[in-house]
Amino acid sequence: MEDKAAESIISVKPPQGFQIQFEKTLPNPARPGLAAWSPKHDLLCFVTTNESVLLYRMNGQRVWGIAQRKEKAGQEGQVERLQWRPDGKVIALGYSDGTTKICDVNNGKVVLTVAPEAPGFGSVSCVGWVDNRLAPNNEQKQEGIKALTAGIPKGILDLEVNQMLPRLSVLPGTGPDSLFSSKITLDAMINTVKGADSDILDVLLVGDDNGRILVNIFESFAVGQLHLSTLCPQLGAQCKLLSHTAPPSLKTHALLISTPNSFYFTTLDLLFTSQFGQYLHQLAFTSTKLQALLKYIKETVTALNSEWKTMNDLHTRYVSLVNEALQDAGGSSGGVGLEFFELLITGVGSEGLKEWLVDVLTERGQKRWEKTSLNGYETLRRLVHENLLPTCERLIILLSRLRGLARWKERGSPLGLEPEDFTRCVDAVAGLTVYAHSFVSKLNHELDLYRAFSLWLKNVLDEMSSVININDTPPEDPQVDTLKVAEYVGNHLLSSTLAPFFAKSERPQSKKLFEDGESIFKFFCSYDIYNKGGSCSWGDLAEHLMGLCQGVFEKPATAMRRSLRIARPVLLHKNGEVEHVQIHMVDLANNPIAYVALYSRKGAADSFVLAKCDFNVEGGLSTIAKIQCVKVRLSSIYKTSDEDDASNIISLLDLKFVDNESIILLIENETTQTTHMVTTPYGILPFSDSRPYPIPTRRDSSSTVREDVSSIFDFARSEDIPYVDIEPIKGRVFEWSTGFFPERVVVNGKPDRRIGALVDREGLRYVVFDLDMDEVQEDAVEEETEGEGEEEEEEEGEVGDEEEGEEVDDEPMDESDMDMSMSN
Repeated sequence: MEDKAAESIISVKPPQGFQIQFEKTLPNPARPGLAAWSPKHDLLCFVTTNESVLLYRMNGQRVWGIAQRKEKAGQEGQVERLQWRPDGKVIALGYSDGTTKICDVNNGKVVLTVAPEAPGFGSVSCVGWVDNRLAPNNEQKQEGIKALTAGIPKGILDLEVNQMLPRLSVLPGTGPDSLFSSKITLDAMINTVKGADSDILDVLLVGDDNGRILVNIFESFAVGQLHLSTLCPQLGAQCKLLSHTAPPSLKTHALLISTPNSFYFTTLDLLFTSQFGQYLHQLAFTSTKLQALLKYIKETVTALNSEWKTMNDLHTRYVSLVNEALQDAGGSSGGVGLEFFELLITGVGSEGLKEWLVDVLTERGQKRWEKTSLNGYETLRRLVHENLLPTCERLIILLSRLRGLARWKERGSPLGLEPEDFTRCVDAVAGLTVYAHSFVSKLNHELDLYRAFSLWLKNVLDEMSSVININDTPPEDPQVDTLKVAEYVGNHLLSSTLAPFFAKSERPQSKKLFEDGESIFKFFCSYDIYNKGGSCSWGDLAEHLMGLCQGVFEKPATAMRRSLRIARPVLLHKNGEVEHVQIHMVDLANNPIAYVALYSRKGAADSFVLAKCDFNVEGGLSTIAKIQCVKVRLSSIYKTSDEDDASNIISLLDLKFVDNESIILLIENETTQTTHMVTTPYGILPFSDSRPYPIPTRRDSSSTVREDVSSIFDFARSEDIPYVDIEPIKGRVFEWSTGFFPERVVVNGKPDRRIGALVDREGLRYVVFDLDMDEVQEDAVEEETEGEGEEEEEEEGEVGDEEEGEEVDDEPMDESDMDMSMSN
């Protein structure tokens, strides 16, 4: 892998903008459209042609990489979309099998899989993720929240589990998909204390090739799955979502939708976000924590089953071997238990048992049996005491909070919450707690008996293998508890009393218990069940609890789906190919504005169209108030007294909205064999205010979108809409003779540190550039610092040496790494 200094990239002809920071060659070509900067840190993510997901710091140091794995036999999911969460802590990867995986930025582990609820969800065509973190009216929003929650007891809203209980412990790894074997992931998902970001609403929208969409809020609260045509019949069945964005206020959401022949623009309104106020935040935030705890319980149960299997397999193997040895030697028909009992009581065992003990088991085998069993018992007890029971305590608190909110009928009834549903969940968790105590009680008793059995077995082996004692001193009394050994041989040797806790089966008793709605807590508290056990397994209880919680949250999710609204779509482009479409939304004067940029080489290679859409939002419903257009001439950046515009063969390679004020363009000129990168303002352009685009209204009752009307693109291309020239803010020219052919651009959108990356035509090389600094500014800075003292220069050199890291594979990333990446 080849890294080069910034000076060796391209010959610079001052004044050149966009200071080049770094250049790197990727191990495999990056796939088009699958590169994105973190919105919070100087981290750049790529998806390569071999389906690896790679995360790099700005200086080219790799943080981690995710290799492609087969999800099913004969099927291999391909990454189709890549999207960061606005806080930069996780990345969403949309796959061709319809799933969307949320990966932790620290280590790349999958913390959540957003899977479709019903079959038929196609390849992911869009992943959009927005939040209201930067909403301009945040103070007003908080005042409104206080008004909405004025009657709710403050203790219910401010209750924080992690401030009252000890932190949960890391679980042993049970496979590559184990989440909570990493302390970083555990702290991020469960052990974090509720902070200022807990009331930030984020919306994750996933679309597929078949026109379906999945909506999640607060990352993991699933609103549900819908088809676009059910929200807007005019779109028809053959539509699909291409792009989604929203302004910081989240007052409305912009959608870019395609059909076989056309592109449409419309808005999506989530009415529940404005109707339920802080109640929605509490419900979604608490349910997110609750679902994380349920995953923790599921992984704990997996660890219990894994540990039990390891311990029980060895035990069963030894018992089977001694049984085979007895059968070969023609032993008694009473079996292994009777042979061990006879040896314990009489001190004289059969020849077959003695032969097996001395020649097969040996002292080494006995020690291995003892170590595996004792470690297994201790691990099982620790998993229940340190992991399962503390998780149940947290679940009880969270479910009790939600039940309290559901009992507050003024706020609970619109979302369909019923206190009885949460009561059943609390009862299931309480039953699981009693079940865990019953398990620990039986485990402690069996462990005590096994220690006595193991000590006796060791003493028997010592006696059988010892030589004659010539010192007339009696052997040391091992102090074996014969009653305990006898109880273990009779009740636990052949079949452990712990086995029913792990044996998943269709037992009528447990099936009746779950289906009839009987109190699980009272059931397990009964004397016979608590002492006998065996009514169901860990897996049965965990699945039942997760099913109950899923059913409880399905009711508010149904209410939320009913409050989704899509406006009548506007025709952007028809009967032609569109190379580039970008949407950006801003908040202005309490009303959102959307900017849509379109470019098509067919008949309009020298310009692109920019449409400005003004909205009115009343009662949570958005309407398009006005659409104005302008067409921007690309060749205007080449206009000089010595050049003829008509002689230039120009095309637009890529364009991206940088922020709320400027847009970046990548323009190719085949005539001059150059590529120009330029930023230009778009908000101040002279849009066609005198002749706005005719907007369809919600009152239009036609069942399909009329395609006989002019599209926004065709409307903007008319003679009545004048051309405007590009007014460059910064620019840079890349000459093809240098061997670098930039074709795609990605920018991070951070207001305090605006950086971007150019990816070349082959997808193998990329360069990182600064949007606000240019090469001339760098020279000026160097001249100003030449006269500084040697001491200061040495200190700067030391800092530079500390920050310069070597490339690592799969290195976990902590906050110090993030700070380092930003300093680079």
